[in-house]
Amino acid sequence: MKKQLLYISLASMLLTMSACENDGKNDFLSDFSTTMYFTNSGVQELGCLKIGEPADYNVYVYKAGSDLSAVSDATATLLTEEELQEYNQANGTQYKLLPENCYEAQKRVDLQFASSELVHAFPVEFDADKIDALDKSVEYVLPYNLTSSKPVNENKNIVLIKPVVVMPTIGFNNPDMEVVTVSPSDPKQVVIQKVLSVPFQNRWTFDCTLAVDESAIEKYNRENDTDYKLLPADQYKYDKAISFKAGSNEAIVKVTINRTEELVCGNYMLPLKLVSCTHPHIVAEDSKSVAAVGYCYTLPKIPLSIEMLSANATTTDGKGLPGLIDGVGNGMHYHTDWNGKYVDETYRHYIDIHFKAPIQRMMLEYWTRFNNATLAPQRVVLWTSNDGVTWAQWQVLEGNLPTTKNTKYQSTFFKSEQPFSYLRFSVTKNSAGEVGSAVKKDGCFSIDDLIIYGQ
Repeated sequence: MKKQLLYISLASMLLTMSACENDGKNDFLSDFSTTMYFTNSGVQELGCLKIGEPADYNVYVYKAGSDLSAVSDATATLLTEEELQEYNQANGTQYKLLPENCYEAQKRVDLQFASSELVHAFPVEFDADKIDALDKSVEYVLPYNLTSSKPVNENKNIVLIKPVVVMPTIGFNNPDMEVVTVSPSDPKQVVIQKVLSVPFQNRWTFDCTLAVDESAIEKYNRENDTDYKLLPADQYKYDKAISFKAGSNEAIVKVTINRTEELVCGNYMLPLKLVSCTHPHIVAEDSKSVAAVGYCYTLPKIPLSIEMLSANATTTDGKGLPGLIDGVGNGMHYHTDWNGKYVDETYRHYIDIHFKAPIQRMMLEYWTRFNNATLAPQRVVLWTSNDGVTWAQWQVLEGNLPTTKNTKYQSTFFKSEQPFSYLRFSVTKNSAGEVGSAVKKDGCFSIDDLIIYGQ
């Protein structure tokens, strides 16, 4: 039997809909004019919120068949321990009766169906706190059997309500760091919205408090080998208090970054932590209690000239090396050779840049070809050198490179351990496969402008 996890707070609505929309009124039309059954039969796992209030649930009984106008009756009876053991033996299960102090319900419920009535329900009330105190190794159920003076669907005559205690938690929908990369030419203000939510139908009004969690920066840097630092307090504002209204499962946290002239280029982070909730039973989910905004402020743009550029596989398609610095437009691209003349298993097809002065911090941008992206880079390896002869691998760009035409790619901020005077932009894979390799000698790449920021 397929188990269904339903939150108690939603159960009544969902089961009513189920009774009305999936009524099964055509069941056994050739055999019975009227038949009775539990709308949701078998084992029903029900999420009981441990929120300090009783968890209400309705059990639905349905009248079906070819004669829906017939008067009928139904009796739901709580199984005894002995009857439940018989069920266990027949089904290979080990259920036990839920202790009586964990619920409020009638042991026998008699229902009368008038000719116009198709569905009836009876209530069951669970105490999540007491259920949570039970032995976790035991599977407790509240089992009912259905009988009637009319035929009963033998496949839907038993329901075993299995309450599962659920801690009511709250957290950010997306706790992963959202990185915003800007350069001096970008707008000074950036607005980011993070969403707080509860994974249940919220019936309460309560408030949450947020605060900056500096310890999250050290943890992130240690785990990801990065160098983020806290965004200065004069550069941002955020919603420190968030209100949830009854009936709403989400609330928006707005973060506004207003960059000033005093902010120096670098990688910044603003980690926000959910620190309190006025509802005494709703707690922050550990894995979703912190959401970080990354703010990468780029470096000064380095003017590139044709004298600074060289490459190993330039072809006549497009504008050649000038196509890297002449703007974006049809026919203004740079293209490497596709005839298999240039095979280099280490560097593949590459562009070298000789800076006029050494740099140590850098970010780059490039545009995919204006009229198509068939040969757009999909793996870029950055190498550094101080003599243009001996190269050290530095960064690998892969996974989020654009695959559409006339699209800008902007990297994050990189810092080298040592200053360097040469940068090799090596493309080893394009949208169609490998580049400049014996595996695919005709592999090549094409881009429009290449822009470097650094100091």
